Amino acid sequence: MSEDKIYCDGISNITLIGGMVRIDLFTLSPTGKDKNGRPSMQFLTQLIMPPDAFLQGLGAMQNLVQQLKEKGVVRPMPGEPVAADQKN
Repeated sequence: MSEDKIYCDGISNITLIGGMVRIDLFTLSPTGKDKNGRPSMQFLTQLIMPPDAFLQGLGAMQNLVQQLKEKGVVRPMPGEPVAADQKN
């Protein structure tokens, strides 16, 4: 089994084509800059999976987000309700 790992800086697009979910991953360019002088996004690779696998992964990510919020690693997005025990 291959143990290759892929580092990406984020997701640039998610689409449904031909019944498959396609997630475009990007990396930030070490040399290219956008119009504001920040590193530009460069397409890295595409993750392709059936919708059921996407939903399973989404559920796992939502669980992790909740854990990160509970530990104070990330803050709720603007407009998102904050649990009483997380208010400062």
